[in-house]
Amino acid sequence: METRPSILRYTAVAVIAAIVGGALVYVFGGPGDVKSLEDKNTALKVEVDRLTATLAEKEKAGAKAAGELSERQRAVDELEKRSKALAAENDALKKKLASLGEKVEASAAERGALARKLGATGRTLEEAQARAAELNKSYETLLTEKTTLAERVAARRTELESTKKALEEAQSEVARLMGARGIYTVQNGDSLSVIAAFFYRDGLRWPDIFKANSFLISHPDLIYPKQVLIIPQ
Repeated sequence: METRPSILRYTAVAVIAAIVGGALVYVFGGPGDVKSLEDKNTALKVEVDRLTATLAEKEKAGAKAAGELSERQRAVDELEKRSKALAAENDALKKKLASLGEKVEASAAERGALARKLGATGRTLEEAQARAAELNKSYETLLTEKTTLAERVAARRTELESTKKALEEAQSEVARLMGARGIYTVQNGDSLSVIAAFFYRDGLRWPDIFKANSFLISHPDLIYPKQVLIIPQ
């Protein structure tokens, strides 16, 4: 049999349990209210989790937008830098164009002065060309006779040299009036393209030489050794 103290102890525990149980029922309003609070707590937790996930997504989207904005800003900075460089290049080109315009005007003025000078001396140039053509014809004839009449070399040599000198002087005068480089005596194996390559480093400029000597040469292939030609600029 249990002793009295033990019975009293069990009785006290039972009473305390009853009091606590009654208090809990009183506080929470009964088992139904506890269930309702638990459901609300669960719903709130779900809402909190949803809001947390939404916030995380928005923070991620915000970080992405910030990155895109940074890239766009860098692109804008690069465009501004390129725009400044192009503006500086444009200014340099304008200055260069202005300088070229001044040079073109100066060249036009120089050409005008030369044209006026040539117009004033046109008759003298025609006379000089006519004399050079006449002397060239005589020189050509003498060269032919020198080749076929070797026995008359002594008599003809003086005349040949004299005519050559006169031709060189006449051609020099024509070259001066034309503003040419000077004169050149054709050598064996020469052609207009060979002469052009020597003076201009461009054999395709032979028409310039042919044109300058058109009053002497009827065909670009009809040149001969020791002929005196004008070399234009």
